[in-house]
Amino acid sequence: RTSDQDFAKWTRFYDYEKTPLNPQVEKQETPEWTRERITYDGADGERAIAYLYLPKNFPKPLQVIHFVPPGDVESGQRSATQATEDSLGSQIKSGRAVFVVITKGYIERLNPEGYVEPDPTKAEYRDKVINRITDLRRGLDYLETRNDIDPRKIAFCGVSSGARVGLIQAAVERRYAAVVLVGS
Repeated sequence: RTSDQDFAKWTRFYDYEKTPLNPQVEKQETPEWTRERITYDGADGERAIAYLYLPKNFPKPLQVIHFVPPGDVESGQRSATQATEDSLGSQIKSGRAVFVVITKGYIERLNPEGYVEPDPTKAEYRDKVINRITDLRRGLDYLETRNDIDPRKIAFCGVSSGARVGLIQAAVERRYAAVVLVGS
């Protein structure tokens, strides 16, 4: 357990300035859904990438699942879009939107050549985690700009290492109506 005072001090690390997102959107149509590739201004001045899956033929505004995929995506064994479609394709087909942010290290945002994972006991590792959480939270900021998404009905879903991220995300983020952590 931690005191409320210590918790407040810890969560301040995850505060961020709500600056303009400058989003750009590209659409891809499939028979089951529209997949939008969105880029926006993320942590440390880098462009973040996200995908929003919108089911076809369902009334708006949509409920959305904010998905953080398992470790095989983080380690570059498969793409976040493949993991999303494999894990939550049936949810999209049944009427829920799914949103996945491509954080640093995923196939579409590879770490630079020669990157060495920071020691988890060092400030560099904390900074990496803070940047990841900031990109996820700025993704929520983007969802709030859309009139086809219900901002009061956003669920977080993290699987395996995504659930580990979810432990922090759920602690610092108040915009989720539900949180699902699987196999952390």
